[in-house]
Amino acid sequence: ATNGVVKGGGLYFMISRALGPEMGGAVGMLFFFANVFSSAFYLKGFAEEVVSTFICTSTSAQCIWNQELRIVAIASISLCALIVIALMGANAFARSALLLFVIVMFSMFAGLFSVASSSYLPASIKDQYGIVGPNMDTLQTNLGPAEPANTAPRGLSWVALFAIAFNGFSGINAGANMSGDLENPSKSLPLGTLGAIFFSAAMYIVFIVLFAASVSTSFLASSGTGYLMMQYVCRYPALVYVGVLVSLFASGLSTVMGAARILQAVCRDKVLPKMHVFGTGSKKGDEPIAAVLLTWVLVQASMFIQSIGAVTTIAYLISYATMNFTCLILRVSGTPNFRPTFRFFSWQISLFGTITSLVVAFLIEPAVAGGVSILCLLLVIVIGYSGPETEWGDISQAIIYHQVRKYLLRLDERRSHVKYWRPSIMTFLDSPSDKGISSVLQTCNGLKKGGLFSMISLLKGSSVSNALDVKSERYKWQDLVHSLNLKAFGDVLATTDTAEGAANAMLMCGLGSMRPNIIVFPLGLLGSQCDRTADWTPDDVCRVASMAIDLDKTVLFMHGFENVVIEPKQFSAAKNQRSQHRYLDVWCRVDPGEFPHP
Repeated sequence: ATNGVVKGGGLYFMISRALGPEMGGAVGMLFFFANVFSSAFYLKGFAEEVVSTFICTSTSAQCIWNQELRIVAIASISLCALIVIALMGANAFARSALLLFVIVMFSMFAGLFSVASSSYLPASIKDQYGIVGPNMDTLQTNLGPAEPANTAPRGLSWVALFAIAFNGFSGINAGANMSGDLENPSKSLPLGTLGAIFFSAAMYIVFIVLFAASVSTSFLASSGTGYLMMQYVCRYPALVYVGVLVSLFASGLSTVMGAARILQAVCRDKVLPKMHVFGTGSKKGDEPIAAVLLTWVLVQASMFIQSIGAVTTIAYLISYATMNFTCLILRVSGTPNFRPTFRFFSWQISLFGTITSLVVAFLIEPAVAGGVSILCLLLVIVIGYSGPETEWGDISQAIIYHQVRKYLLRLDERRSHVKYWRPSIMTFLDSPSDKGISSVLQTCNGLKKGGLFSMISLLKGSSVSNALDVKSERYKWQDLVHSLNLKAFGDVLATTDTAEGAANAMLMCGLGSMRPNIIVFPLGLLGSQCDRTADWTPDDVCRVASMAIDLDKTVLFMHGFENVVIEPKQFSAAKNQRSQHRYLDVWCRVDPGEFPHP
């Protein structure tokens, strides 16, 4: 659960606003196709139940061939009915979903009551299907594995069983997909999602325990009766047929609606090139008409995929892994605006969910999981190169800030050693538009050797009355740093006294143990080239330099560099060249007695 504003797109919206458009768009499209495949999966299951129950009950080869054709035909007709409801809008979907929900609940509780009272079934039915009624002896027997003599080997591992059972929980984000149509999604989504999970899990457990306590092991494990045991136990088998069909139809409806809204949100943000037409909505209700039509085509095509269940499961698992990963890094990075309302949330749960989802995905179908992961990576690359510039924010900046702060606090200047000393330069300058400033900055940038490089500009006047000028000038320095591709920081200070302002800047520059140890004075650039900047006098330079020496900082005077044209590429190449016509004079000041007299 999140405290943020949740708009249309559900999972895509939450991930894209946290991880950026690249990862959000890739996962959004993955989740869109997961809903497409899931819809085809549910509709084919709906059609299989109709055909096997009411149309084709024979096991002949001709009947099986006709059965496949009838399944696709019935699934296609059912899809047309879903598309009609989807085109009618969210209100029609809500009314239809409510009606289907009532039917499914009535059918489920009727079946539950039938299993609980199976002891009162006629003796003929109980003997035929091994129904003994709820008792502890049968439950204890079914808690263990089936005897090999009574049942044929099923050949199903726990991974295969998980892949089958997983589809019963793949709709937990159905509400999130409709987030744009909710009045208060931040409150409704966590309540509805968690309520659906706990209720579904409770009903599954109750049915499993009741069947384990009511039916003998041999009949439960038999492929001829085990799959249809609910129909044999229920006093009115028609309720079971109706419940199965309606639940599959409702699941297909929710995934079609969810897929269309995810596609609309992705295309509306123009994350994918030339797909903005599918981000449009109707004038009334903003219904995704174009997205629904494209979803129709893709679901219809997906019905011809043989192993569609495995693809659906993998797509959902990787989507859930990304969702857990998003919550994990938001918590670990300490982002202030991430304040989950769910009191039991922790980063350990998110980490466990991320690892578990990925591991299970590769255990079920390694090839499919690898293919889906590669597809996501390609989408991230494509969106990164062709996607639009957004103002959503990027979690990478929050992570960088968190890591820099953490290690900056660990950096202790008292433990520094001369072996690991590196130059950190601070230079005083006037204006970023000064002639020749590029050569001075390139030279200093090349001398820092992995250390800090700070540029300080002093403006005339009080800091209080010149706050806007300071802000504007700081942006100019940042633009200059970016244009010259420097690894440097620029800052501006307003002062009424040049030497005092420079001294304060030298004392306050840096953070923690990361402070400049070399003070550079480019003499040719310190002066009155700009009316707004401070006036440097020789006395000011001497006073500031003397203070720098007292603070155990190295002082470097640069002269003539502003008259030399040095391009960035030429400077980096010149470091590896030796020329008898180029010299750099360095005058070192050494305290008397520190070294022997020559």
